[in-house]
Amino acid sequence: TVVFLTAALFLFLPQDNAWLFLSNGLCLMIAQGVAARVLVKRIGERAVAGLGFLTGSVALAAIAFIPYPEVGQTAMEWKSLFFIATGLLAFSTGLILPSLSALVSLYSSPDQQGRNLGILRSAGALARIVGPLAAAYVFFRMGTHQWVYLAGAILMAPGLWMITRLPNPRGSAAGQS
Repeated sequence: TVVFLTAALFLFLPQDNAWLFLSNGLCLMIAQGVAARVLVKRIGERAVAGLGFLTGSVALAAIAFIPYPEVGQTAMEWKSLFFIATGLLAFSTGLILPSLSALVSLYSSPDQQGRNLGILRSAGALARIVGPLAAAYVFFRMGTHQWVYLAGAILMAPGLWMITRLPNPRGSAAGQS
């Protein structure tokens, strides 16, 4: 759906989308390779996952805020916000995914870790199939991107709420506090 959106908002060509995906990939690498590692040591997996859900929600809401252009117009003046928001969304994903994997592992008994991590991975794979299909349906049905991204921002709230309600697991970076 991002390719449809960038074509509608900014008249992006394939090479423009390549730059977008490259910048998002770099944000994801920095988040997973550097930021998540440093933050987990300081504040723990739970807090890092919560930070990821919060920043992801803000990023999705920012994308929803970008006005859909009139026929024959573009939203070029919003391109910088779009790049920042999608980069922030990629960064938040880089915080959420390793933190959730660590939390599932830490909350699971040794004999259930493989099973529970497999369930987490399967749920993620299913979400990567159903999510884009549902988003594309809503995008084309509603004729605008705002509902898709607003719904995404709202759907981050249950994840954030659940993370804040969990106790720190034993063995966690923040488990000693």
